[in-house]
Amino acid sequence: MTDKEPDFHRKTVHLINSAFPDFAFHGAVINKYWRNLYERFADYQFGLFDTESNEYLALGNSFPLFWNRPLEELPDGGIEWALVSSVEQNDHGTQPNLLCAFQIITSPNMRRAGLSYKAVEIMIDVAREHGLGPLIAPVRPNRKSEHPRTSMEDYLAWKRNDGLPFDDWLRVHLRLGGRFIRICPRSFIVENSIAKWREWTGMEFPASGDYLVPGALVPVTINLESDRGTYVEPNVWTVHEVRE
Repeated sequence: MTDKEPDFHRKTVHLINSAFPDFAFHGAVINKYWRNLYERFADYQFGLFDTESNEYLALGNSFPLFWNRPLEELPDGGIEWALVSSVEQNDHGTQPNLLCAFQIITSPNMRRAGLSYKAVEIMIDVAREHGLGPLIAPVRPNRKSEHPRTSMEDYLAWKRNDGLPFDDWLRVHLRLGGRFIRICPRSFIVENSIAKWREWTGMEFPASGDYLVPGALVPVTINLESDRGTYVEPNVWTVHEVRE
């Protein structure tokens, strides 16, 4: 069943914690703005609840946005740009015309049960219910972290024998009619001291340079002189048409 109760974020923390590495919870922009999903845009959030286990099996977060330029010009800033823009537009009373996905998370035990497809379909339905469309999504390819040194451009070109994308999440979107628009190279940024990166990763960084961090889609750049570690994550702008 779907559930849109106001406090279900508290009940889906286990899903969120299972989906991302520790460092991913420390992006300055997302940390500043994500609460708006529940405070301003509660009607655009949903969960899939299992009455037998009495827990959520999937979570979908999205928010409304106004965009009046070609979709091919969606910004490099990806999810951070979209969320900040949505909140600022809401402050100014701007009427949205599309829906932007923030994230879809499914239980690790249910990832072969088709819940990813169901969740994307529900998000498209949410857009339809609110008279919005299309649905845009800065997709985080879920297996890119296995190949952090491969450019996103090359990764997107990888295909299986059946011609479908190598990446599981990209296949879900393609099979549901999604269209890949462009890479957003600076979608999500985490920058902090080297001590913090040690804390988040359990790794040592003895020299400046690029490091492969578990769960990261691309290497993390460490600069000892400035005491900064920087992660700049690329995502893939994807569009789903919303039909009546």
